[in-house]
Amino acid sequence: MPADGGGYRGNDDSDELNAYRFYSSMIVLGLGLFGFLISACSNGNIPGFDYVSIGLFFISCFFYASVFNNSGRTAALKGLRKGSCSGAIWKGESPYFRVGNYQTWYDTRATQYCISFYEKNFGSENAEKVKETMDRTPKIIWMNQKIWAAGGIACFVSSFFFYELVIPFFENSVMTDEAFNFVDNAVFYLPSVLALLFSVTGFILIKVRDNLLYKCASRIVNDNIAAEERMKTESIIASKLSKKWYYNRCPNCGAEASKALRSCTHCGASLEVMSFEDGISGAIHRISSAEEDQ
Repeated sequence: MPADGGGYRGNDDSDELNAYRFYSSMIVLGLGLFGFLISACSNGNIPGFDYVSIGLFFISCFFYASVFNNSGRTAALKGLRKGSCSGAIWKGESPYFRVGNYQTWYDTRATQYCISFYEKNFGSENAEKVKETMDRTPKIIWMNQKIWAAGGIACFVSSFFFYELVIPFFENSVMTDEAFNFVDNAVFYLPSVLALLFSVTGFILIKVRDNLLYKCASRIVNDNIAAEERMKTESIIASKLSKKWYYNRCPNCGAEASKALRSCTHCGASLEVMSFEDGISGAIHRISSAEEDQ
């Protein structure tokens, strides 16, 4: 549930603890793997890896960590694409310059926002506006972040056999030593470079997505505020009007009737409209509650 004065926190404490354990185990596993690769490379036991390629993979891990760390807060977008309208998307927990309510808001000083799809009055409208933003922007921005992680994993696994599999085709080709050295390095480092590109792409797309959602949140909040003001104005106007309708012209004798009259001054007939089923002949109006009390 969203915290009052903060952002939508999404999961409960047990889920946050499980996520902490998962990321902690992944960090330990990554450091262990990194140490193993460094040790193996120093002995020349692993084909397709050297200190440079391992460094590129290690740098990619930092970008992937940011990608996974931010995937949970926008997970509701996946359901939104399938037509499900639930949950919320957010960035930031404690905005100091919040505009909006505690469920849907944006921060005027930082790119922080929260858009709730379960809000009582505007939840479905919020979801529709976010869906419109997704529809009119490139689809790649809204792709699942796991796709970029899958690409990085594939590149890492392929490094064990990619070089040995591809380089024989060039060894039998006729080319200068300089050209072969270029191709040799390109083939050797291609998986690690691609993994880095995948991770950087996912990281950049998160930033672009957050910028679009922040702009969408500011538009949603301003529209919701305007709608609330409009509803308040309509409620005030309705409260000042009588629930009864009256004729501007007497239906009995046809005499003109002023706005404050509830009965005809000529024949004494009531000017109140009793039924709308047979239609209304002539203009009708409502008098204010203050006039009705007179």
